[in-house]
Amino acid sequence: MKRLFLTLIVAFATVCGFAQEKVWENPAVDRNCLIEGFVSTLAEITRVEFTKDETRVYMHLSRRPDSWLRFSQGTYLQADGKIYAVRSCDGLELDKETFLTDNGNADVVFHFEPLPLNTRKFDFKEGDAEGDYCILGVESAATKATDLFPTAWRNTKNGDWEIAFYNENVIYDCRFWNYKERKQRGDKYEFLLECNGEELAVKVGKNRHGRRNITIGKRKCEYEIISTITLPDYAQKDTISKLKDNGYQQVDTVTLTGWLRGVPKYKMERVNGRYGVILENILKGKEEIFFAAMDSLGRFTIKIPLLNTSEVLMDWNISFIRNIIEPGETYFLLYDLEKGHKLFMGKNARLQNEILAHPIPWCGFDIGYEDAGKITATEVMEKYLPELKEAEARFARLLEEHPTLSERYIRTVGGNQRCQFAAAMTQAGYSFKERRVTNEYMDFVHQLQETLPEPAYTFCRDYGTALWDVASFLKNQEYAYVVDDNGNRMIKYDRIFPYILERYRDAGKIEITDEELVVIEEWAEASHLLYRELENIPGTEERNRREKEFYESELSMQAKSILQRDGFMNIISAELSMMQLYAVMNVTESLGYNRVLKEILAVHCLHKQLEHNKESLSPLALQYIEENITMEPFKASIINENDKRIAILDSEMRFPSSLLSNDDVAGIAEGEDILRKLLEPLKGKVVIIDVWGSWCGPCIDALARSQEEYERLNKYNVAYLYLANRSSQESWRSVIKEYGVTGENVYHYNLPGKQQSAVEAYLKVKGFPTYRVIDRNGNLLDVNADPRNLDALENLIKAL
Repeated sequence: MKRLFLTLIVAFATVCGFAQEKVWENPAVDRNCLIEGFVSTLAEITRVEFTKDETRVYMHLSRRPDSWLRFSQGTYLQADGKIYAVRSCDGLELDKETFLTDNGNADVVFHFEPLPLNTRKFDFKEGDAEGDYCILGVESAATKATDLFPTAWRNTKNGDWEIAFYNENVIYDCRFWNYKERKQRGDKYEFLLECNGEELAVKVGKNRHGRRNITIGKRKCEYEIISTITLPDYAQKDTISKLKDNGYQQVDTVTLTGWLRGVPKYKMERVNGRYGVILENILKGKEEIFFAAMDSLGRFTIKIPLLNTSEVLMDWNISFIRNIIEPGETYFLLYDLEKGHKLFMGKNARLQNEILAHPIPWCGFDIGYEDAGKITATEVMEKYLPELKEAEARFARLLEEHPTLSERYIRTVGGNQRCQFAAAMTQAGYSFKERRVTNEYMDFVHQLQETLPEPAYTFCRDYGTALWDVASFLKNQEYAYVVDDNGNRMIKYDRIFPYILERYRDAGKIEITDEELVVIEEWAEASHLLYRELENIPGTEERNRREKEFYESELSMQAKSILQRDGFMNIISAELSMMQLYAVMNVTESLGYNRVLKEILAVHCLHKQLEHNKESLSPLALQYIEENITMEPFKASIINENDKRIAILDSEMRFPSSLLSNDDVAGIAEGEDILRKLLEPLKGKVVIIDVWGSWCGPCIDALARSQEEYERLNKYNVAYLYLANRSSQESWRSVIKEYGVTGENVYHYNLPGKQQSAVEAYLKVKGFPTYRVIDRNGNLLDVNADPRNLDALENLIKAL
C-alpha cells in the first residue's frame, strides 16, 4: 500500500511538472514570408518553451555572410488579443545591428513574458510598421495537422516530400492535380484528382500526432506533416557518392515545375511575371538565362538544357535559390511565402533538399583596391589560405551536427567550396604585381581542382573561371613578356612556328627538313630566353641594343632565311588567329587534363575568339573543330554560334547611310583637324561622341542599349558620332548590325589606325568606351556623357 502511495505521488508530481512547462519542436505557422536567407533574412522558429515564468522562442536566422540584422526592443508575442513583451534575447542585442559572422547564420533565443500554458496559437511580431519581422499563427505541428488544408507531407520511410494539399490543387509526382471529387468524414478524406486526363484516387487517414496514413493510387504509406521551412534532416544516411554524369555526350533536359505562392504583386511585376534560371555556360564562359511565364497564381514549368550536372541560380530576383540540378531529372519547387516552405519534390531530390536546408556556402575573397598591382602570389597565400581552412573547419562542424547528410551532399558542397576558392585565387592573379603567378601558387590551385568529384566541370559554376584562368596564366608564363618599365606586355608565339610548319609538312603542303625545323626551334627558344632576360633590364637603351644584337645573329639570320621562303610566312600569318588556341593546348598538356577538359578549353577559346573579333571563324578554325572536337554538344555549341555570326554578317543593315567613308579625312594627320572635319555636317547639333571597339565588352554592353538611348533623346535633336578603335571592317559592321546601332542621326567611322590614334589623343581617351559631348556651338565639353546612365545623360543634354 505504501509503495502504491509513493507511485501515485511521483505520478502526480510529473503531471504537475508537465502542467508548468510545455514544448513545441519545429512548430508550424500560418504565414512566414521570411524564408529567403540571402538578400533578405530567413527567420525560422525552431522551438518554443512555455513555462510559468517566461516563454522562450528559439529562432534560426540566416542571411548573406557578413550582413547584419536588427530586432526591435518592441518585439512581442500576441495571443488571444493580448500582448506579451520581449524581455531579452540570447545571441543578439535588441535595437542594435548584429553581424552574422558565422557564414551568415545565427541561432538566438528570445525571452518573453509568459504566455498562458494552454496557448494554442500565437503571433511573433517585431512591430506593426511595414518591413518589421512578422511570423503569424505559430502553433504545434501536431495541432496544425488536424487541418489538412494547406499542408505538405513527407514519407516517414524515405524522408521525401511526396504530396501537398492546397485549396487550389494537390501537388504530387511533380505535377499540379485538380480536385474532381472531394469527400470528408470527420478527420478522414477521399479525393479523386485529375491531371491532363489522368485520374488518381487519394485517401487520407486520421491525424495521429502529426502523422497520417495516405493511400495514393494503390500505394499506402505513413506520412508526417512538414512544419519547417525546408525538409528536416533525413533519418538515414545515403551512401551513394556519385553525381549523375552523362559523360558530356549529349545535351539533356531538366524539367522544373514550380509554384511561387503568396509572392506580393509588386514583386511579380518586377520580374514581368517570368521565372528565370541562370546557368553558367562553361563552353562560352558566360551566363545563360532560361525563362518561363508564370500564371496568375505564380505557377510555371520550365525546360532547362544541361551539358551535365550543373549548379544553377534559380529566380535571382525573388527566391534567390542556389542549387544543383542533374540531367534528365524532373523536379517540383514549392516556394510558399504564406506557409513558409521551400521544398523540392522529385524521384531523386534528396540532394536538392539538403542544399536548400544547408546552402552551399559562399567561399572566396577579393583583392582590395589598395593591394591591386602590388600584392604578390606568396602574400595572397599567406593572407587568404587561413580563410579556406576556416571554411573547411566550419563545414566539418556542420557534418558533425548533421551526421545523416548524404555522401553526395558532402562531395558536392565540399567540392563546390574548394572550387570557389580556386577561382578566387586565379582571379586574384590579375591583381598581382606584374601578374606574376608562382609555380607554387598554380600547383596549389591545380591540387584544389584535382580534389573535385566528377563531373566537377559544371556542378560548380566557378570551375570554368578557374580552368580558363589557369590556362591563361600558364600561357602568359610561356608566351607573354614585359617590354617596358611600366609593366606593359607583348605576346610572342615564335615557339609555335615549328609545330605549325611540321604539321603542314606532314600534310604534304610544304617541304622543310628536320634540320631546318631544329633551327626554327632553337631560334624561337633563344628568342624566349632573350625576352625573359630583357624583363630584368631597366631602361630602353640596353634592351634595344640586346634585341638588335640577337636579330643580327647568325641563328636569327638562318631562321629568317627559312621562314621567308616558299610562302612560309603566309602560312604563319594565316594561322595567327589560331595561335592562342595552340598555346593554350600546349601549356595545359603538362597538367594531365583528360579529353573532355581539353575539348572544353578548345571550344571556350574559339567562343572567346568569336566574341572578341565579332567575325566568323576562319576555315582553319572550322577544320580544327572537325578534326579535334569529338563531343557532339561541344561541337554543336561553337558551330551554332558561328552560324549566328554569319547570319548577322549576311543580314541587311538598316540605315546603311550611317556607315561613312574615310575619304573626307584622307591625308589629314592632326587629331583636332580630323575631328573638326568629321563634325562639319553636324553643325548646330549636340553631338555625343562614342569611342569604342568591337573587342571591348563594356563598349558592346552599352551599344546593345542604343535604340533605347535614341528613343529617349529623340526630342533633343542629338547626333551620334561613333569612332571605332582597332576593329576590322568585318567586326565593325557585324557589331553595328547585331545591335542596331544605326539611324538618321547616327554616323560611324572606322578610321585608319594612325588617324584614330590622333583623334583619341586629342580627346584624351584613357580607356574604352570613352564618351565626349560637342555642344551646339562646336565646343568640346569636359562632362560625363555615359549613355549607360540614361537619366543623367538626358539631364545633361537638357541643360545644354
